[in-house]
Amino acid sequence: MKEEPQTENLVKTVLKDEIQEINEIIEDFVAKLRQTRRKLRKKLLIKRNIFPLTLAYLPEMISTLLVMKNCVSEGIVSTCYREMRKILESLAWIILDDILLFKKKEMHWIDMYAPPPLRIPNKKWYEWAKEKGLILKSLSQLKKSLKQIIEKINEKYGWKKKQISRTLLNNTTYPLFLILIGANEQIPTHLKDAVPLFNSKRFKMFVERDLERTIIQLKGGPLSDPDKEVYRRIS
Repeated sequence: MKEEPQTENLVKTVLKDEIQEINEIIEDFVAKLRQTRRKLRKKLLIKRNIFPLTLAYLPEMISTLLVMKNCVSEGIVSTCYREMRKILESLAWIILDDILLFKKKEMHWIDMYAPPPLRIPNKKWYEWAKEKGLILKSLSQLKKSLKQIIEKINEKYGWKKKQISRTLLNNTTYPLFLILIGANEQIPTHLKDAVPLFNSKRFKMFVERDLERTIIQLKGGPLSDPDKEVYRRIS
């Protein structure tokens, strides 16, 4: 809701110094973002032909910050809050997508299903998922899905569950992530083109690699045949 003109004028008068400081902070941050975007574009896009979503999102983020700067100057507090929340929510999904996609340099799985699902969200998909209660709202929900894997590794080796959880999360790439959050929901006919459908069996090889790396790091050395059998059974 937009503040009344009297409230806006009062905010501008009482918080004159704070408004100036906030605007300076935003201007400085925008300048740093533009510089970062130029560096990343040259390093990733041009030299390595990598297309991170974070890089693509920076221009929109800069525009949003400039809108906030104008709102601060006008004393429109509620709009600033909404725009800050928008930035944080967008960054959360975008950075997650980049981490899952690029961190292990095993992107050839994309040949099966391109583009990765977090890159193609749409309103119909979101509304259907929300209605079905399939929205992943926090990391704690993902950890619940990891529990079974963690317990099996703990049962075999006796390593601390927190250590297993941390190492497993660090080695999770897109295929394992999709398996962990997968839902056996029948997609309505009218949403066939809006909601991605994956054959989880085709992810098995990539899931095994994530689990293999996890056990190697926890063990601190090469795996024996019995070790390999552990992650193969889990996957």
